[in-house]
Amino acid sequence: MRIYVEKSSKANLITIESNIPYSLLISYYKNANALLIPLPETVQHKARFPHKIGEYAACKSPIISNKWGEISNYLDEKSAFLAKHYNTEEFAEQISKCLNTDTNSLVQNAQKVAANEFDFKIVSKKIITLINRISKN
Repeated sequence: MRIYVEKSSKANLITIESNIPYSLLISYYKNANALLIPLPETVQHKARFPHKIGEYAACKSPIISNKWGEISNYLDEKSAFLAKHYNTEEFAEQISKCLNTDTNSLVQNAQKVAANEFDFKIVSKKIITLINRISKN
């Protein structure tokens, strides 16, 4: 990764950090103009669940991803900026759209998705209801 950054004409604008405290990571999430979840169009990524959805939505930052795998089961154009494919030009288009759009309602919709689908308080109630229903049969 560092090699690609060093070769970039924008290298002076890019920083790579690792092993940072969780509180600093959350601070970066909250202060980001947008958060990216790129999913290569491979079988492995189609089967993979990007847990970042919940974290990113909770941080109230717009999400940019592509319509691949599980993303489409949770996010749509009302809750995220979605490229049709894993493609640099399409991601650039979505980033530009994000930076030139009022994202308040989009962020709120993503938060609703995260609350309904990933909040352990809500999800655990659904699981308990399911277990109760199964155990009665």
